[in-house]
Amino acid sequence: MIEIAVALASLYTGYRLFRKKGEKFFYED
Repeated sequence: MIEIAVALASLYTGYRLFRKKGEKFFYED
């Protein structure tokens, strides 16, 4: 159970970082 929670947390963090970089990439003129 704990392993699943850790995996989900790391996936969520990675997704947020990816979204941040993606927004910066797309909206930076």
